[in-house]
Amino acid sequence: MRPTDGDAWALVQRHIFPGKTDPTSFYERKRWAMLFSEMLEEPHQVVVEIGSGWGLGTRCMANAPGIGVAIGVDADAVGSLVDAPRVGRPPEFVQANVEGTLPFRPGSVDCMIAPEVYEHFYHPALFFQEAHRVLRPGGRLILTTPNTESIALMVLRRLPRRWAQRMLTREGDAKKHLHPEFFGDLSTGGPHGHRVEGASLMEMERMAAQYGFRQVRATTWGLPFAGPAWEKMPRPMREFLLGRFHALAVGLRHIFVVWKRDDEPVKSRAA
Repeated sequence: MRPTDGDAWALVQRHIFPGKTDPTSFYERKRWAMLFSEMLEEPHQVVVEIGSGWGLGTRCMANAPGIGVAIGVDADAVGSLVDAPRVGRPPEFVQANVEGTLPFRPGSVDCMIAPEVYEHFYHPALFFQEAHRVLRPGGRLILTTPNTESIALMVLRRLPRRWAQRMLTREGDAKKHLHPEFFGDLSTGGPHGHRVEGASLMEMERMAAQYGFRQVRATTWGLPFAGPAWEKMPRPMREFLLGRFHALAVGLRHIFVVWKRDDEPVKSRAA
C-alpha cells in the first residue's frame, strides 16, 4: 500500500458518488483513487485534467490536500456536472483543443492527468509535445488508456471477427465506437470516438522516451468481469474483490502509466 492511498481513498469517498454502493460507483472511486494517489505523492501548485468532460475528477482534484489550483481542459463545453454536490473549493475549466496549443505557459503545470484520452487522439504527438512544454522539469503526466495486450483482446483476436463483434456489442451497439480494431474508425470528426484501440505498456514506454519523458510507473487495471456479474455478489465480497483485482502487472483491460518530464530538451520529430 502506497503512503498516499489512504488520502486518495478518503478524497474520492467525499467527492465521487458519495453514499452510492453499487459496483459501478465503487469501482469509479477505486479508479480515481489510483490516479489521485500518484498525484498526491508531492504537493502541486497547478494540476490539470485533460479530457475533463463533466468535471467530476477536476472537482475532486480541487479539494485534494496540497493542491493549489485544479484546471479541467476539454474539447467540449466543460464543468456541466448537474448532480454534483457543490462542496469545497471549485475548480477552473477551459475549453480547448488538446491536440493544439494548450492554454498554459511553459513550465507552469506541476502535474497533468489524462485518463482515457489517448485513444481519442488523431495526432498524439502534438499532445505529448504540448504536455512536455507546459509541465515543469520533473512534472508528472499520468495516463490511462485501453490495454491492447489485455487477455480479453487477445482472446477476441482469435475468434471469428463476427463473433468478436457480437461479444463487444452485447451491452449495446454504441460499444462499436470503442473498438476501431474490430469495427474500423466509425467517428465523424468529433472527439468522442476511439481512433485507436489503445496502447500497450511497452508502446507507452517507447513514446515516453521519444517525447522527452521517463516512464516511472506502469501497471494494468480494469474490471475482469462485466458489471452485472459483480451485482450478484454480496457487497462485502464484491468490494473486497474489486479492491484487489483492479490493478495487476499484466493482462487487465486498461493500462496506467506515470511519466516524468526529463530535463533534457525534446528532440526534433515529425508530428
